[in-house]
Parts: sequence; structure tokens; C-alpha cells
Amino acid sequence: MKIEKLEDGSESFDVSVRKSKEFTPIVLFAVGAGGNRRLRLALDVFCHSDETVSGVGHSIGAATLVALAGGQMWLGHSHRIDISADVRLSRLALLAPPTGFFQAPRALDLVRLPILVWVGSEDSITPPSQISRLAQAIPDSQNLDVRVTDGAGHFSFMDQIPPHVVESLKDKQLFLRAYSNEVCNFVCG
Repeated sequence: MKIEKLEDGSESFDVSVRKSKEFTPIVLFAVGAGGNRRLRLALDVFCHSDETVSGVGHSIGAATLVALAGGQMWLGHSHRIDISADVRLSRLALLAPPTGFFQAPRALDLVRLPILVWVGSEDSITPPSQISRLAQAIPDSQNLDVRVTDGAGHFSFMDQIPPHVVESLKDKQLFLRAYSNEVCNFVCG
């Protein structure tokens, strides 16, 4: 893996890039910190305009990917976040996504790609009940595959959880392997 520095105005940021000699799908990872402008900059630098990209995101990074796929993201009733859709996104794997940003009427009407959503039953930050909004609002709910893992929390999807968090899963390594394989299969599908 190589770390590349990109410029965002007067600031620089790091992008982890892993290239393969064989054909592999392009995957854009969006971490919990999100950041639409920087995600788009990474796509612009590392992807040709005719290439398709699978997005994989955790928490607010997952919500940002939904916005990049055409969702209208809102902060409250009167403040829409201006994120234009990126046609390079072809599928999304969303881990513990907060869906409250997409409560406005018709906010998800333009999201028309396959989506794998994975949530934990013990997630108090983005509880599984939030996913029902997604299922009701996505125009083609047949493109939506929802998985709920018993005992998993919001940070269970991370290799290393924040220091103040207690892991709720009994066998974290087994879970990480299982969900990683499923996400890889989905991305390659």
C-alpha cells in the first residue's frame, strides 16, 4: 500500500492507494470522518471518467457515499448539503450508515444502484431501525440487501475500535473475516 498526498485548496491530505497488477474493481473507502470534496478529489485523481467504482463506507462516510450516489443530504429542515452525484459509483457497501440525513421527501429518488447495508443489533449510534427508512425510500428496494449482525455495535466494523469503546461481539475476528468476505464478493459482483 502506498500513501499519496493530495491537495485540497491550501491543505493536503493522505490517500491510501493499493494497486494490483491484475484487473480488480476500483473501491473508494469512505471512513467515518466523511468528506465529500476529498472523496471526489480522490476519484478524480485515481479513476478515469469511464471507470466504475464501488463505494464502501462506515458511518458518516457511508452517508456521504449515498449522497455521492444521488441522495439529497440534509442537516435539519432547511439546510441541504450540496453534493452532486458522481456517475462513476456503481454499487455501495454501507456499514452502520446514519440515514437521518435523508428524511426529506424524495431525498433518495435518484439512488438507483445495488446497495449492501450492514448494521449491528447493538448499535446505539445508528440503530438497525434507521435502515427501514432506507428500505422505504429507495426507489428499487430489490437493489437493497440488509444484514443485521446480532451483538455487533457501531464500531464492530473497525479493526481497531476507539479506546473508550468496549467491543460487544464475542468473536470479533470471525465477524471481521465474514463481513469482509461478503463485502468483497459484493464489490466484485
